[in-house]
Amino acid sequence: MLDMKDFNEYQKKFKNMTAQFDLFLSEWITKQGYQTMADAVGNTPVDTGYLRESWSLGTPKKDGNSVSIDINNSAEYASIIEYGTPARPKWKWAGGAHMLTKALGNAADRMPKDFDKSLKSFMNERGIG
Repeated sequence: MLDMKDFNEYQKKFKNMTAQFDLFLSEWITKQGYQTMADAVGNTPVDTGYLRESWSLGTPKKDGNSVSIDINNSAEYASIIEYGTPARPKWKWAGGAHMLTKALGNAADRMPKDFDKSLKSFMNERGIG
């Protein structure tokens, strides 16, 4: 005779974990967004401080198997500082600061390892590890 007690307990834990997964994912991507935004702020050149103060973080969005969060800078000239602009004399290109581009590169390097660690912790806390 097969004792299903352990299997049924595992199944309960798994259902509980599944129900909480969307919240975990939302909190995780928000944390990543704040870290990435902090990197972008640190990369932002300072003249008056307005550009640095203009960074903001959106709310997490889930679309199918993807989750995302927007990082914005509301300063009118943010894209010029990010990407650069033609400059005089002779309209040579003046390079940008790439403040968000660099921060996103760091995030891309950091996120897979951080997600694995966070997911393992999430599962272990629920007895699924």
